[in-house]
Amino acid sequence: MSSGRAQASTPVALRLLKRCWLEIGLALLVVGLFADYLFTDRLLYGSDSIPSGLFFRTLLVDFVRQYGELPRWNPYILGGLPFLDATHGDTFFPSSILHFLFPVYRGMGHKLLLHIFLAGAFAAFYLRTLRLRPGAVAFGAVAYMLSPVFVSYLFAGQDGKMYVTSLFPLLLALLERAMRGGAWRTHVGLGLAIGVTILSAQIQMAYHALWFVGALFVVRLFLPLERGETEATPDVARPGFVRSGAGFALAIAIGLLVASIQLFPAVAYVKDPAGFSVRSTKTDYEHASSWSLHPEEVASLVVPEFCNAPRGYWGRNIFKYNSDYAGIVVLLLAVLAMRRRDATRWYLAGIAGFAILYSLGGHFPLHRLFYWFVPQVKLFRAPPLVMFGAAFGLSALAAHAVHDLLEERARRGAKGGPEKMSGFAAGALAVAAALALAGLGAGSVYAAWNTFAPPAPDKVAAQIASVPAFRTGALVAAFLLAASAVLVETRRRRRIAATAFVVGLVALTVVDEWRVDRRFKTVIEPERFTEPGQLLGELARASREEKFRVAPSIPALTQNEMGLFGIESTFGFHDNELAWYRELRTAKEAENLFRADDRGFPFLQLLNTTWIIHDRKDLPNPLPVAGARPRFCLVEQWELLADRADAPARIADPTRDILRTVLLEEDPGFPSNPDADGAPGTVEDYEYDGNVIRVVVSASRPCLLVQAENWFPYWHATSGGEELPILRADGVVRAIPLGAGRHEILLSYRSEPYRLGKRITLGTVLASFLFLGFAAARGRRRS
Repeated sequence: MSSGRAQASTPVALRLLKRCWLEIGLALLVVGLFADYLFTDRLLYGSDSIPSGLFFRTLLVDFVRQYGELPRWNPYILGGLPFLDATHGDTFFPSSILHFLFPVYRGMGHKLLLHIFLAGAFAAFYLRTLRLRPGAVAFGAVAYMLSPVFVSYLFAGQDGKMYVTSLFPLLLALLERAMRGGAWRTHVGLGLAIGVTILSAQIQMAYHALWFVGALFVVRLFLPLERGETEATPDVARPGFVRSGAGFALAIAIGLLVASIQLFPAVAYVKDPAGFSVRSTKTDYEHASSWSLHPEEVASLVVPEFCNAPRGYWGRNIFKYNSDYAGIVVLLLAVLAMRRRDATRWYLAGIAGFAILYSLGGHFPLHRLFYWFVPQVKLFRAPPLVMFGAAFGLSALAAHAVHDLLEERARRGAKGGPEKMSGFAAGALAVAAALALAGLGAGSVYAAWNTFAPPAPDKVAAQIASVPAFRTGALVAAFLLAASAVLVETRRRRRIAATAFVVGLVALTVVDEWRVDRRFKTVIEPERFTEPGQLLGELARASREEKFRVAPSIPALTQNEMGLFGIESTFGFHDNELAWYRELRTAKEAENLFRADDRGFPFLQLLNTTWIIHDRKDLPNPLPVAGARPRFCLVEQWELLADRADAPARIADPTRDILRTVLLEEDPGFPSNPDADGAPGTVEDYEYDGNVIRVVVSASRPCLLVQAENWFPYWHATSGGEELPILRADGVVRAIPLGAGRHEILLSYRSEPYRLGKRITLGTVLASFLFLGFAAARGRRRS
């Protein structure tokens, strides 16, 4: 009773501090390191999130607020493409709720910082599951949370990669607990965590994470924790093979079912036999191994300034906007941890080694083996996306080394410690000396390197400019390595207290990793991206009155920059672009859609492109495209197209009137009428209302209603309750055959894979939470 009264009298804040001191410390560290963003109204820059991520999230938020439902179609880029089926980022990821609670550009930054914190908290959860000492847990959590492999994704703006990296230790911790106790509720929790990981929309990294989770399952199934390892419940009977296997299968099944709302439409889109997506076809090995680690990037695992990413990069990739560095202090301690060898350490070393070797792509056979024999790998590229496994494996191993040193002190008590320098410390100091010499002779190091792996001619200047950065980096790495070795040796000799030892290692690790991380953190004023300026402002106002497209011919606007302001672009960027639009715009005859002849710009005209933005001084800007086809028009002349691949050549044919004739792949049910006088009718009105388009047409004779927007089979047209066919015209756009008369047409988008996936996801989540609630209530009754 007295202890209960004492606990009750303890202030809540103090109890919270005692229980969550590490999480509070991690949060304060994040706040301190990102104060220049958090305490301002500025934007956390990412090359992919600006403009794509900002545009996609803004489109989602504005659409939901206006129409109360998710958008099904993105009309603003590349002639239009599915929003949910083609995947526009983290639509279903839980932390995306922040986009609705803050201005979108701020919500995006808050979300990334939240996941930096969660990476540390979940790493701590995993290390506590192994019952490491608090100081070791703190070190491992900080090391993983600030790992440049993880934090450098800020500069690339690749939030999905940060989600998977932050959730990965949570998956391992839940699996560890499930394999020990066998409780079904833990397996259900693991399944929910797997589902959330897949909902990150970074399918490749989620797949890699499941490789590592599966490997841990196999390790724990055949090599359970030994008494020599740290663990939570050494005397509890382990669940048998059947129960463990059934629980793991249940977790995987729940994870896939939870993610059905995203998986079903995405897989159906990419895998459809009709080849909807540019990603529907398997990649060749050259593409699959692109963006691999090259030897110079491997050297950067020790001294990150060697390749000097991101702004001074001279390696073999086109550019490099992230770092694969896990920390020299972490690497040193990970090596030290392998003095003791048990199943856990072999597993952690295994995933770290696997990640590095796999990331080498064509430089090592491992990736090629996976390319040929592991399902789905042929659809991926950029093998280094697996490097989060190296970051976590090395950080957790380093935490084990700290645990060993703390335990060593506790066991030895007052006994005399070794006075002779250990071989490990001597080796570490020797490596530090070698790094210092490399820094002092940085130019000679590069010269020697270039004898067997010279940079490309266009990268020579960048390499020369990197010499000072490499010199500084090598000297800093040497100091950090030497200081860490001295700390370890001092601890071995019992000449430093446990708290001071851990604080010293944490401080060195923060310095080591943040010196790299800060190069990938860019905080800027948002107006550069969130305000349209005069020219785009005028086009944005005009686009609210009428549907049209703009063709930008300057690089600053050829991605997705204009979509943020409601301007539809003929161009843009999306990894899941519709295949037939890519074929059209990259065809030789189209010259990237800007081919011009006596008629003007035929490819732009048929796509409802009315303006060209350019940087020439001798032309009006924007430049009008004469004769552009309106968004909706009536056409009664048609020609059959035997092969869609012939469309670009037929469109480019100067003898063809592209405004009066369309190319069809099937008969519309009425004869072409090339000799008719006058228009076959009028488009009286049209309205885009959320996911529905309403069009009113008066036709005097059979004709086609041509909509200058990408054809896709999930669009359906009805008039008076009757389903109308939507044909593919000119290889890419839509055409609806109509008879004479007045028609009120309703165009709606229906994705059956999404509808089925949504039902499965909602049902699975509801059933899982009901089960967890029942299990918790039963546990309380038993206690």
